[in-house]
Amino acid sequence: MMMNAIVKAVAGPGLELRQVPVPTPGPGEVLIKVHKTAICGTDVHIYNWDPWAVEHIKPPMTIGHEYVGEIAALGEGVTGLKIGPVAFVGIPGEPFTEIGVRIKEAEGWKQIMPVCLTNGCNGYFPSKEAYAAGGYESRSSIFGSNVSDQIVNGCKELLGELK
Repeated sequence: MMMNAIVKAVAGPGLELRQVPVPTPGPGEVLIKVHKTAICGTDVHIYNWDPWAVEHIKPPMTIGHEYVGEIAALGEGVTGLKIGPVAFVGIPGEPFTEIGVRIKEAEGWKQIMPVCLTNGCNGYFPSKEAYAAGGYESRSSIFGSNVSDQIVNGCKELLGELK
């Protein structure tokens, strides 16, 4: 079986739309059937083949990491997930658990997986309760005490648009 994919085939500017084989998930992996996707800044770096891409990207490769769809297959050893619709919500930092729990309350989705993107991005996203307690995370965060509401409301709004 084949699928459409955006491929960085060679080093240099540009991308290609190609038909590629649908991958089979390996141990600990899931296969996502993509329904909607987006282009982000990373994709633009790869397309332009700027210094960041030259350092980090090793063609050939299929690109893309912002999408919504459903789990189509589970690799060996995957637990806690099931085949069917799922939304992965990327948060550019370390949100407190309470934020993820509140995002998972969004209507219209059976499975929502908040994902922390902690690769040196924005640091801690404490909950209001953490700010009130005054712990290390809230003292070191560059964000105000309403950051958790902004993240939750923004994620719920985006999930509503994707239904």
